[in-house]
Amino acid sequence: MAAEQVVVADEWIELKEPKQFSRLLYTNPVCFLSTANSEQRNVMVLSWLTATNNEGRFMFSLNRKRHTASLISEGCTFVLSVPVKGMEELVKEVGGTPGRWGSKFADDHPLSEQKEEAAAEEEAKHLSKRQKKKQQFSRRWPVVAGLKAVPLGHQPIQNMDSSKPSAVDGTVAHLQCKAYSKMQEGVIDEDHYLILAEVTQAFVKSSYWDGEKKLFRPSDISVPPYLTFFGSQTFGYVSTS
Repeated sequence: MAAEQVVVADEWIELKEPKQFSRLLYTNPVCFLSTANSEQRNVMVLSWLTATNNEGRFMFSLNRKRHTASLISEGCTFVLSVPVKGMEELVKEVGGTPGRWGSKFADDHPLSEQKEEAAAEEEAKHLSKRQKKKQQFSRRWPVVAGLKAVPLGHQPIQNMDSSKPSAVDGTVAHLQCKAYSKMQEGVIDEDHYLILAEVTQAFVKSSYWDGEKKLFRPSDISVPPYLTFFGSQTFGYVSTS
């Protein structure tokens, strides 16, 4: 008689040590960067980042024209979420939709607006992808289909506070961070800020954490690799060997 297969739940693990926080950023993964205030929740795509020590500190470059640049200040909190293979189109859509139009999360918009947009999408089914994008820009509709906010580590809470940054659904590592310096004049160039930050809390799915070696990597080849970025809208993948 064949042995019964045991299925192990892919649970979220809260990391406790700053050194473990840094390990999540060693490979410079593509990240969703989420911010929030009393007026709006925003999310952008970040790939120019690197760990700067083994105590959870890191830095990243931020284009001054990005809407997020106006929301990031010294002492503010934000969240990084690491996407995986299969989320490439979502990453591109988030990166290509201006945050100044409003929240990219559908749940942040009145149901009436969502219904109006659904009707417009139905009418646009015959359009090409480029035409749909042009239509979106002409209507200045910020919502990205499939983008959903979730609490860090999918912690059970009754109501999410939209004034606080959230993680992105479908991602495999969530890092709550705090900016401690926003370096402006001449550090990089006239077009970018250099942001210095530190991870204050982190969660990772168990299938992406090697507990023995303390490494952020897929547990085996059946687990989707997470994303890095080569440029020109081309992604790389971090997988196990």
